[in-house]
Amino acid sequence: MRDVWTRSVNVGLMRFDLTGDTPTLIYTLHDDLGEAVWDPLVLTPDDLANGARTWDSKSDPVELERLERFRRGEGYYGFDPPEGWPDTPYYDGK
Repeated sequence: MRDVWTRSVNVGLMRFDLTGDTPTLIYTLHDDLGEAVWDPLVLTPDDLANGARTWDSKSDPVELERLERFRRGEGYYGFDPPEGWPDTPYYDGK
C-alpha cells in the first residue's frame, strides 16, 4: 500500500521469477526516465495464500502511519478534517 505516484509519468513492471526454489513476483514502479521510484514490492505464494495477512508487512511505513492517523479521526496527510467532515459538504473552503 502506497500513495499514488503523481510526480511524473510512470509505468509499473511486474517481473515473475520462477528460477529459484520459491516463485516470486517483483513489482516496481518507474518514472519517465526509467528510474524506480520506490523499493520493489516482492510477493511469494505464501503472501497470497488464503488467510495470509501480509498487506501490513508489505506496506510502506509512512502509509501505515497515515492510515492509523485516519482511523483515529485525524487527517490522513496530517491535516485535521473540518468539523462535520465527511457528512457535511464543503465548497470554496467553507
